[in-house]
Amino acid sequence: MQNGFSIEFLEGDGRSQQGVETFHFQRFKGGKIVNEATLKTHQYGEIYKVPGLYEFIFYETLQCRSHTFMVGMLEKALRQEENNGLLKSTFLDFGAGTGLVGEELRKIGVERIIGLDILPRAMEAYQTAGGTSYEIYLIDNMSNPKKQTVQTIMEYGPHVAITVSALGFNDVPPVAFNNVLSFLAPNDLFAFNLCSKILENGQAEYNEVISALEGCRKVEFLDKQKYVHRYSPGGKEILYHGFVGKIIEPISFNRVE
Repeated sequence: MQNGFSIEFLEGDGRSQQGVETFHFQRFKGGKIVNEATLKTHQYGEIYKVPGLYEFIFYETLQCRSHTFMVGMLEKALRQEENNGLLKSTFLDFGAGTGLVGEELRKIGVERIIGLDILPRAMEAYQTAGGTSYEIYLIDNMSNPKKQTVQTIMEYGPHVAITVSALGFNDVPPVAFNNVLSFLAPNDLFAFNLCSKILENGQAEYNEVISALEGCRKVEFLDKQKYVHRYSPGGKEILYHGFVGKIIEPISFNRVE
């Protein structure tokens, strides 16, 4: 191989149905191996170090479609007459990664997007790939964000928030997701997805968040769909639930010291 990647998924991990696999990759340039490592599919910090590896694993090899599916779900809500004005507002992409969701938002006519991620490597990968989707890209831990981050987001004033394939697997704690929603006002929209196995096996954190938001009537879910997020290396469907909701009452910001 002159240029590109080769990848081998290793058996015995036992977690593929939840979307965590072990793989070994080699990156070739000019016929020589320039990168090589064994990683897990949720080691994003390490994956982002290698230009193009994230896209090769998830989109070319495992046929991930959540970025298009979730933006499609959100667009359906945005096209409703009562929400139509939000399409021209500021969007917040939480867990922005390499900017694939931002690109999809641009395709449906969104003009102003804030990218937000916890990993500096994510922003570096986005910039290395020549990303242009975001008006600004912020790096912070939203469980305990810097005052400057909070101020900047408030100045931009997002009215729609989306997070795709960032929740669950201990990647993002519920308090961080809560704090992202706290920037939204009544009648603003949000969208997110979660691995179906996490929800159906009763893993507490995000089940409790969803139940609490619905129970206190601070949000109204407009759409819920179960869909194929991607495939396992063996070709089995990995299912996710997608949610689109509307803020009914303001959500309080919670800082974890």
